Amino acid sequence: YPYSEVDYSSVENGCISQTGATWEPDECLPAGVDPLRLEAKRAWIKRRREQEQKQLAEAKAQKEQQGQKRKPQESPPVQVKKERPDDVPVPPTKMSKTRRDGAPLERDLLHSKVGHDFAPEAIEQTLAQIRSGWPKQPQDYPKGFAVASPPGFCWAECDCMDDQRPQRSWETRKNWLEDASRSSAANAAIQAFSGQAQFVRQRGQVSRMCYFETSQGARHDPTNAQAALELASALQRTLQAVLLQLPATSLIAESDPVRIPARAFLAEDSDYEPLRFSASLASSAGGGPIPDWAQLDADTGVLSLVRQPPPSELPLQMRVEFSHSEGAVAVATCSITAEQPPGTTTPWLMATVPIAQRFHDPSRCPLERGIRVALVEHFNEVYDVAKRSARERPLGAWLETMTCILRLLRSAAGAGLALGAHGSRTTGGPPAPRTPTR
Repeated sequence: YPYSEVDYSSVENGCISQTGATWEPDECLPAGVDPLRLEAKRAWIKRRREQEQKQLAEAKAQKEQQGQKRKPQESPPVQVKKERPDDVPVPPTKMSKTRRDGAPLERDLLHSKVGHDFAPEAIEQTLAQIRSGWPKQPQDYPKGFAVASPPGFCWAECDCMDDQRPQRSWETRKNWLEDASRSSAANAAIQAFSGQAQFVRQRGQVSRMCYFETSQGARHDPTNAQAALELASALQRTLQAVLLQLPATSLIAESDPVRIPARAFLAEDSDYEPLRFSASLASSAGGGPIPDWAQLDADTGVLSLVRQPPPSELPLQMRVEFSHSEGAVAVATCSITAEQPPGTTTPWLMATVPIAQRFHDPSRCPLERGIRVALVEHFNEVYDVAKRSARERPLGAWLETMTCILRLLRSAAGAGLALGAHGSRTTGGPPAPRTPTR
C-alpha cells in the first residue's frame, strides 16, 4: 500500500486482470518472490505442454480422416527424388583468403591463422543518427514512459549521446544536489589533510589532476634491486648467445619444444609476451622466407624442424620479429647449426656455470633473502651446487627454466619484489631438518 491499489492496466507492462500488479522480467523481481515466480512458471509450462499435445493429437486425427477418404483410390505413393543421399556430409564452408575489396585479410591478434574482413561503412552517418536520434519530446517516448527529470529533455542541438567529445563543465556538476555547508566542510577537510606535510603531499596544482601522494621521505636501499638487475642483464646476454648456436638435432625432438625467449630481447617498458612471432632469413643470408624444413609457430614462438636439413644449408642465420598490438617491438637473431656437442659441452650447459656461480656468491650478488630462496629452487634444476657443475638438461627445458629466472630477476629489480623466506635451501637435496626449541 498505496501502490497495491493503483491501476497499472494503462501502462505498457501493466496487468489488466489484477489491480496494483505489473509484468516484470525475472531479473527485476526481488529474491523474496522466487517461490511465486517458480510456481507461476511451472504452471505456464504445464499449460503450454498440454496445449501442444492437444494440437498434435488434433492434427494426427485430421490426417487419419483424410487418409481414410483417399484409401479406396489405392494411388501409389509418390516417390520424392533426392538430390543426394542423406549420409553424404555437407562440405565445409569455404574460408575467404582476401577481403571484399581484394586486399589481404587483417590478421587476428591472438590466432595468426585467422583473418578478418571488417570495414565499417558509413560510420559517421551511423554515429550521427545515434547522436540525433534520442527522444526530445514527450510524444517520442512509448506509452507509459517519460523523461527523467532532472535533467529533462534534450534540445535540438544536444550532443550528449556523442561519446567522442569531452564533457563540459556544466555536465560534471549536479546543481540540484549542491549543499553550500557540506561543500565548505569538505573543502576544509581537504585543506587540513593537505597540511600534514610530514606524511602526505598534494598533487595537481598545475596539471589539475588532483590527488594525494605519500611523502617519499625515507628511501629504500637499492643494493638488492641493483644486484638483481645486474644478474638479469648477464642472464639476458647468455640467452642471446645460446640462440646463436642452436643444434639442429635439438629442434627435431617433439617432446622438448624449443621456445624463443622473447623476454631476453624486449625492453623494460614492453617486457611481456608478444602476440605474434615471425621468422625470416637474416640480411647476411640474403633475406626472404626461411626454408620449408624449419617452422616457427606464430602464436607460441616454438622453433622446430620438420626434417633433418642438408649440411649444405647449415648454419642457417635467421631473424625473429616480436610483435605486440602496436606492431613490431623487437628482433632476435638466431642460428641453426649442424654440430651437436656431447654431454656437458653443449653451449647452454657451459653457459650455466658462470651464471650459477655468480648467483651463489653473496658478495657478488647480494639479493634479498626471499628472492634468493625462490631462485635457488629454479637454479637447482640446471646446476648442481655440490658438484659445482651444470645438470644435463635438453635445450627446451633449459630455456624454460632460464626464462623463468629472468622474469623473477626483472620483477625483483623493477618492482621491488620481496618474497617471504620460509626456509633456505642451498642444494638440490631435501631441506635440512629443524631442531626443536623451547
